[in-house]
Amino acid sequence: MKINIHLSLNVFVWLFVSGALADVMPIAFDEAPPSTEVPEIADFFTLETVDFNRDRRQGSPDKRKAYSAISLSPKGLDRFANRKKSLLAQEHADRAEEFIRQNNLEEAVREVDKALLRDPENMLMLGRAGLIYAAARHYEEASAMLRIYLQNLPDQVNHLAAWGGVLLRLDDQELAEAMLSRSLVLDPVNLMAHYQMDVLLLVQGRPLPDTTFWPLLDAVHFRMVLGFLLSDRDELESMLGAARFELLCDRIIGPGTALRLDVIRDTLDQYADNERSPTRNMSVTVDLCEKLIHTGMHNQSIFMALAQAYYEMGRMDDAWTIIRAVQSNYPDYQSAWFNGGLIALQLKNYGLAETMFRRALVLRQDGVSYFALACAYASQGKTDEAWTLLHQLNRSEPENLKKWLEGDSDYLKAIKKDPRYAEISLGQPVGF
Repeated sequence: MKINIHLSLNVFVWLFVSGALADVMPIAFDEAPPSTEVPEIADFFTLETVDFNRDRRQGSPDKRKAYSAISLSPKGLDRFANRKKSLLAQEHADRAEEFIRQNNLEEAVREVDKALLRDPENMLMLGRAGLIYAAARHYEEASAMLRIYLQNLPDQVNHLAAWGGVLLRLDDQELAEAMLSRSLVLDPVNLMAHYQMDVLLLVQGRPLPDTTFWPLLDAVHFRMVLGFLLSDRDELESMLGAARFELLCDRIIGPGTALRLDVIRDTLDQYADNERSPTRNMSVTVDLCEKLIHTGMHNQSIFMALAQAYYEMGRMDDAWTIIRAVQSNYPDYQSAWFNGGLIALQLKNYGLAETMFRRALVLRQDGVSYFALACAYASQGKTDEAWTLLHQLNRSEPENLKKWLEGDSDYLKAIKKDPRYAEISLGQPVGF
């Protein structure tokens, strides 16, 4: 993978296109903890080999032929039945998830009911059913299922957050707050927990805490929470009233966006269609990004996408204006510093690139940022600093490093002309 402007700024496109969801309440399944995994039973037969030639070999006149008998023991039969039951239940669960993708929640409920009938003692299936019932707004049943599930698996964050939302709608605000607070302790960036906690605070008339959580969501989660608001709009306006629903939209999507949610969704979908089209039109990209920003939407992924489009069109001043504004408004937004460093690297402003990559690494450490910093170092003649990082990356991420080194950009040439490059290109172990 080349270190160029597409490396990070195109992440918005990839995430949005691959992660677009229907406007339904989310179904986010926690991974099963190891203690709940059911091992595969491949050998459910008990082999009982009876050698009837034994007596003959010991002098018995019996001339019966030897043969082996394979029988299914009671224990093996139980295992076989349980495995079959689990497989049939999973088929119904898979169909339920397909109906969710089609936004057909009532059919999803019917299928997960069949799954539970097939395998009623499967705790993971019960948790899945609780989430599906919650999405379908069958809150009493969802609450009962999630309560039992969480009594057995108390630290499953998505289920805690979902149950908090269910309890809020059942007007059990005290327990709802306890569940949502617990989920945020376990996962401080859990989208559903933040969403339901904001609703709870507005229901109670309490102040909303200052946060940059919503503007700095990645593209997938931004589209997801927009879908929540569209799906829940009638319910939330009934719970909160129109004014507080508008306040929720101001906070999550951007100022004055409550009446523009449909426009924002449709424009995002048009943007995604254009970006994944083989005839992608850069002018359309710019028009759609600018339209989104003019709605009042404050998601910074869109600003980054517009900066990329400006860069690709050669509008460097416009790209820099956006990057520097985002850095000023959201100084802890790592992507703005990393993307700014990429532009500076492409423009051969290596000192500025170094500064921005170092700031990005203070906020989040990852291999690609270290590699980008190594490029900035090498391009300034700071070869020892560059190769300290490259040696470490060759040990920790050798395959990624080879991809990042593909290409013939000037900053890559600065690395490849060094004699130590052979140690990486030949795949040899290196040291300092």
